[in-house]
Amino acid sequence: MNLIFYRRKCCKGFKFVMGQCIPEDYDVCAGAPCEQQCTDHFGRVVCTCYSGYRYDRERHRNREKPYCLDIDECVDRNMSACSQICINTAGSFRCECEKGYFLDDDRKTCTKGERAVHLFEKCDNLMNSGTCSATCEDFLQIKMSVLQLKQKVWDHREETFVL
Repeated sequence: MNLIFYRRKCCKGFKFVMGQCIPEDYDVCAGAPCEQQCTDHFGRVVCTCYSGYRYDRERHRNREKPYCLDIDECVDRNMSACSQICINTAGSFRCECEKGYFLDDDRKTCTKGERAVHLFEKCDNLMNSGTCSATCEDFLQIKMSVLQLKQKVWDHREETFVL
């Protein structure tokens, strides 16, 4: 008669995970075993991909990289919903318009004509990393504050020179 004993309790500092005792502080994701996202699922590595990518199990099994493959949202018109031109990017997509059209605020719909630029609208498409952006209204407020400070400094100077 063969008896098989399974250990259900672990020594102090260990946890019982899927039939084994492993150190409590052991992080299965510490060695970066996954290409994009790693989850410790009860001591087991679970690899997943970011939004905009699909997991290819066969490539992962064969240790072929990348196994998180970009989804071309532009192939399926329902995924991108661009009304005119769809440009696939890594993990995403962007919509563009043909000449004579502009991209609406929904960033997908193109409307005939030229986009009206509002006086106080921020121009985010001109921003670069490490720079700031302000509306015309912001600049007017700053300008008024500077003028008020200059006036206070000037008034203070005149007071100190009066005998």
